[in-house]
Formats: sequence, structure tokens, C-alpha cells
Amino acid sequence: MPLSRSIQIVLRNGIREWRESSRILGLSFSTSSSCDSPSTPSASAGPTSIYLTTDEWMTSPGWERARSAAEKLVGYKPAYMSLRSLLSDEVNNIAVHLMRLVGSNHPIIQTAKQLTTTGHFLIQLKALVVLLIPQAAMGTKIDHEMTVKHRKLSEVAQMIFLSHIFHQGILDLTNNENKESKESSDLHFGNKVSILAGDTLLSNASRGLAILRIPRVVDYMSIAIGDFAQGCFIEPKSVEGWAEKAFLMHASLDGQACRSAVALLTPKSTPEMEESAFLFGKYFALARRARHELDSFMKGEKVKMDTRSLPILLAFNGEEAMLEKLSPTPAKLYGVAKERNAIELTKLKVTEYRDKAMESLATYPESDAREVLDNLLMNLLV
Repeated sequence: MPLSRSIQIVLRNGIREWRESSRILGLSFSTSSSCDSPSTPSASAGPTSIYLTTDEWMTSPGWERARSAAEKLVGYKPAYMSLRSLLSDEVNNIAVHLMRLVGSNHPIIQTAKQLTTTGHFLIQLKALVVLLIPQAAMGTKIDHEMTVKHRKLSEVAQMIFLSHIFHQGILDLTNNENKESKESSDLHFGNKVSILAGDTLLSNASRGLAILRIPRVVDYMSIAIGDFAQGCFIEPKSVEGWAEKAFLMHASLDGQACRSAVALLTPKSTPEMEESAFLFGKYFALARRARHELDSFMKGEKVKMDTRSLPILLAFNGEEAMLEKLSPTPAKLYGVAKERNAIELTKLKVTEYRDKAMESLATYPESDAREVLDNLLMNLLV
């Protein structure tokens, strides 16, 4: 069966864009294909930026048991390190270039450190969900041929997520005054590596989607990539704005990956099954995002207060003038937000997202996979 025209266009355009970006940036990365990377703004440390840190709740005994049960049901531990084999020579080239940046302040160095310590837990979690949701939808384990396709899809989702991480680390150096200094040179070089590292991952993700030979899945995952690019330019000033940005930058990928996982079951899947999978992935991701920002807020003055975080926006919902007035004094901002029940309000929001994810799961028949996913959700607020 020949590749669909849409997949052919993705690959053909990707190769052309890859060669052009490599020529302009002056770096040589070996790759067989690429795809367009979204326009990426300067690196942001805002609360709705993608993170790789492992929150404390993800190391709790209850969460560890739930995750172990998920891995047991899947039959293996989703290996983030398998990405090395997918990237092969590209990883070696990127590693060589990273050596030059050791000691610099470029975000890509911190990203590399997190990937080699605890950051892979989040990436593995995405793979686990993609592998479990089709089993939950069917109410039973799926056959070997389908399992191979779902593993490929889980790797694609991981690569797209990682590409977002690298692209998000690009710094805005347009106003850099010391352009001739070594530090400036390193930061510019770090941007080049970040661009090509992210593009390499998107290149291989594009190829992985083509291998699946299901145009509908290509459409779903393409939407997630486009949503991330759009979300980068949103500056939330309200709870609704936070929800929009969090969806575009976090929940869209998880939701579309879950939808795609069920779509791979065709002809056994239905539009209703796909929609339930999308809603589960969406709300599970939003619940994790809200919990992450809750944990950051609860650290108090140990971390920099950001007026775009969910606890702050919930505490000052509808009172933007007061929020703007208190913004220059982080300690006072934190104190007032805490007095306004920011912690309790955020916990309620986590619970709301978690319950919506569980409602989506409830449309599927009872099974071990559904129970495992329920347990993962229940441990969000331990």
C-alpha cells in the first residue's frame, strides 16, 4: 500500500527544510529526514513552560506502585534510552557539540543534565499512557502486530515532547550587547544546537508517523505540534488564559497521542472511543500540570513567584489590578495569595481535571488497563 500523499509531502518538505537550516546555521548533523519546526520564541521560565523535573508526588510510594503495575501490564518498561537507537549518529553529533557548551548558561545544558537524571520519568510516563489506553478502550490486551505499532507511536510522542523541550530552550539574543564575547558566542552556538536537536527529533518523529501508514494519525499528531507552536506566544493573565496555554503546550500532545493510539485499532475503534481517549489524555496532562505548579507554589519564597502560575491566577481571579500591584513584591504576593486560599483552590482544580479524566475512562469496559490508569489518576493528590 503506497504512502498517502499527505505523508509524502511531510517527508519531502522535511528533508528540504533540514538541509536549508543546516546550511544557514553552519552545522553538520547527519539525518535522513526532517520536518518543519514550529517558530520558537525566546526561552521562557514561566510556569506553563515544559519541564523535565520530577515532582515529589511522583516519588511517593503510591505513585511508584501504580507506575510499577502499569509497566507490568504493558509487559516492559518503556525505554527512553531507545531514542538513542532512533537518532543514532545524530545523538553522537549533538553530544560532541554539547561539550563546547559545558560551563555556559545556555538552557540546553540543564536539559541534558535532566535527561540523564530524573527527566526520563516524565517521558516514560507518556509512553506508558499511550500503550495502556488502547488496552483500556478494547477491554483486553491487543495482539502483537498492534503492540508493535503502539510502541512506535509511543516513541513518536516521546520524540515530539523532547523536540519541544529543545526548541523551548532557544534564547532571544537580539539585544545582546557583548556579541563578541565568548559567553555570547557560546549562547549563539547553544541556540544552533537547540534548533537542530529539536529538528532532528521532529524529523524522526515524522518518519515514525509515516511508517504507521495511517493518515488520520498523522493529522492528529500534526495538530499537537501546531498547538505547541501557538501556545508559545500566549501570555496568560487569567485562569482561562492559563488553561488555554496549558492545553496547547502540554495537554494537546497527550490527548492527540491517546486519540492516535485508539485510532491504530481501526477497524475495531470508533470515533467515540477516540474522543474518550483524547479527553483522558487532555485532562490527565492538565491535572499533572496543575499539580506541578501547586508543588512549586508550596515551596514559597524558595522559588521565584510568577504571576502566570495557576495558584496565583486562582487567588486573584478577576482582580488583575491587585495582582499587578503586588507583582513587584514576591514575598507579599505569595503571602496574600496564600491567605486567599491559593493552595486549596489549586487542589480543587487538580481534582476537577482528574475527575474529568476518570469520567472519560469510565466509558470503556472494566479491565486491568483501566484500573491501572485509574490508580495513576488517584495518586495525583497523595
